[in-house]
Amino acid sequence: MSNFKNHEDSEEIEDIIDTEVVDIINKELYNKRTLLLNSGITNDIIYSLYYPMIKLIEEDSKKPIHIWINTLGGNATDSLFLASYILSSKTPIYTYCLGQASSGGALILLSGHKRFAYRYSGIMIHSSWCEYEGKFTKGELLTQASGIAVLDDNITDLIKSKSILSKGKIKTKLLRDWYLSAQEALKYGINR
Repeated sequence: MSNFKNHEDSEEIEDIIDTEVVDIINKELYNKRTLLLNSGITNDIIYSLYYPMIKLIEEDSKKPIHIWINTLGGNATDSLFLASYILSSKTPIYTYCLGQASSGGALILLSGHKRFAYRYSGIMIHSSWCEYEGKFTKGELLTQASGIAVLDDNITDLIKSKSILSKGKIKTKLLRDWYLSAQEALKYGINR
């Protein structure tokens, strides 16, 4: 009889151990009023931050909440939902870019009452876009373009409210992916 498990069993055990470690880390962070955004932004991920935030605010509405961000981004509307909640919070919510805050992650970073970026972290902001597969009519295309324009106006407004940049400068920067180092973000008033 062999003491070795087959490869499939060892992967299952690793998944269980990884899940247990992540749960322990998240619990420790939660106890320090810290939440971690370290994956692509989806509706489920946003709610996995939103609900603990509500609970932390109920526990103590005066102590700051810290959100550590390292994400390549994701859904713009979900990101703007969380950004709006953070902006409206009377409880101070501080956001930190640990590695990369791209796309929707940058919007969440910008929404913090105080914003921080580690020296070698990066921020990338861009205008919104949509994927449309298959055939479409001119009307459908115009509807999508109108929706993108609304999202872009919201993104521009958020950046303007959290930086020293003019609306025109922001719109010019958003014509392409806009990459910023932590030092550049500080220069534009984004990290404060």
